[in-house]
Amino acid sequence: MQSLKCLIFAIQNPFGLAFKVTRKGVKEESKNYNLNHTYPLLLGIVLMVLSLCLHLIGYRVGIWQTAVSSEFGLMFLLLIYNIIIMGIAF
Repeated sequence: MQSLKCLIFAIQNPFGLAFKVTRKGVKEESKNYNLNHTYPLLLGIVLMVLSLCLHLIGYRVGIWQTAVSSEFGLMFLLLIYNIIIMGIAF
């Protein structure tokens, strides 16, 4: 409800409130990484790469013939896509 009031006020009087400007040119000396959120991403990437390698090596060795099926093609594309997206997020 409060956001609706703010929206109506901004539409009625667009220059009524001053805009708060953030400071520019401030340089952060150190970077903070939240490792609690990055470990699951790294674990997921490792598991997907291992499963992909397991299927490809199993196909090359002749243990199973899954690499010729259409389901494997879809799985292969989804694994590559997920590895890329999770790598970007990491």
